[in-house]
Amino acid sequence: KPLIETIVDETIKREWLIQYYRTSARLEYRRGNFKNAIAKINEFLSQFPDEKKESLIFFQVISERGLYYASNKDVQLALNDYKLAERILIANDMPGESFVLLYNNISVHFCNLQNYEKAEEYLDKIVDIKPSVLEPSSYSEALICSNIGWIALNKDDVMRAESMFNRAAKAFKNIGA
Repeated sequence: KPLIETIVDETIKREWLIQYYRTSARLEYRRGNFKNAIAKINEFLSQFPDEKKESLIFFQVISERGLYYASNKDVQLALNDYKLAERILIANDMPGESFVLLYNNISVHFCNLQNYEKAEEYLDKIVDIKPSVLEPSSYSEALICSNIGWIALNKDDVMRAESMFNRAAKAFKNIGA
C-alpha cells in the first residue's frame, strides 16, 4: 500500500487502491475473518464521500461487502449493499448480463435465510436475463442451474430439482469440473 500512495495520477491510484483493498478483504474472507474483510472494505470506502460510492467503479467493492456481511450473518447490511449494487448497475444503464452474479448472490443469501420464495424471485430474474442457465454449458451457468435445483428441492418440487441437478451435473461433466 505505501507504494500506491506515491502514485500521482488519481485515477490510477484509485484503481490500485481498489485492487489492494479488494484483495486484502478477499484474503480475510477466505480465512473466515468476515469482520476483518468488512473492515478492509469499510476502510477503503471511508476515503470517499457517500455520493461517489454510487459510481460504477465501486460496484464490485459494494457487492463483495454484501457477500461478506451475509457470511457474517449481518442480514440487513448485506441486503443494503446488494440493493446499492443493483442501483449502481441500473444508474449506469448496464446490460442485463451485469446483474447475473449479483442476483445469484442475493438468491443464495435468501436461500441461507430459508426464504425460498425470495431466492426463487432472484433466480427467475437471472433466467429472464440469461435463459441459457436452464441448459448450462459453462461453470457459472451450471452453478446457477444447480441453485435453481436447490430452491426447487427446498420447495418440495422434487421433479424440477432432479431435472436441474441433472442438467447442472451434465454441464459440470462436459466442462471437466
